[in-house]
Amino acid sequence: MAVTTFASPPWWRIAVAVIVVPLAASFAYAVYSPAYQGLPDMMERVVQTTEVVAFFGAYPPTVALGIPLILYFRGRVRASLANCAMAGASVATFPWLCLTVFFGPDKAYTNDHITYQNGMMTWWGCWKLPNCSQK
Repeated sequence: MAVTTFASPPWWRIAVAVIVVPLAASFAYAVYSPAYQGLPDMMERVVQTTEVVAFFGAYPPTVALGIPLILYFRGRVRASLANCAMAGASVATFPWLCLTVFFGPDKAYTNDHITYQNGMMTWWGCWKLPNCSQK
């Protein structure tokens, strides 16, 4: 069976995917949930939140996961909108998935009842939370 190779996207699209898209996602998050940090001006809050989210939350996964995925899939998979969205979504969600799986909450409350204590779900958490299988 013959191996099909696809044309690679132009370099400017790859640059936009690696540089501009994480910054745009960080800005969207900062507009939705700006940090206070003692700043009275809303625009300054958004800008500083964008910087923090971009450099600590968006660019590390892009460098660690996105660039290797680009290099691996280049020429192997067609650069369609669906394929690019699927790869981008996996790069964005993989670090958060690892954080939630390997590092659960240390302490959490629901209606003044402790649902997590020392990283373990309590009886109240198992009884009241809908995703616990020990009801």
